[in-house]
Amino acid sequence: RGKVRRYCAENRLNRLGTLTYAGQGCFEPAALRVDLAGFFRRLRATVGKPFAYLWAPAWPPKGHGLHAHFAVGRFIGVGAIRAAWGRGHGRT
Repeated sequence: RGKVRRYCAENRLNRLGTLTYAGQGCFEPAALRVDLAGFFRRLRATVGKPFAYLWAPAWPPKGHGLHAHFAVGRFIGVGAIRAAWGRGHGRT
């Protein structure tokens, strides 16, 4: 946890968001990693330059499957986030 806090502080990651899946959700951690890699690749293309980010998976208590929390250090509009995610809800 200390390493994560230091990374966030050093890179000024102060904007948080959540990415969820529509429908039945995602129950495979490997699939979540692949989807997140594509998401951040598309988001960097939209923003136009590289940026630091951090993400963490989460299992909700009601069993809908995985979702991900992420942090970035700059404003990115919710429309850009939703377009880059494309698998359910993306919000800040």
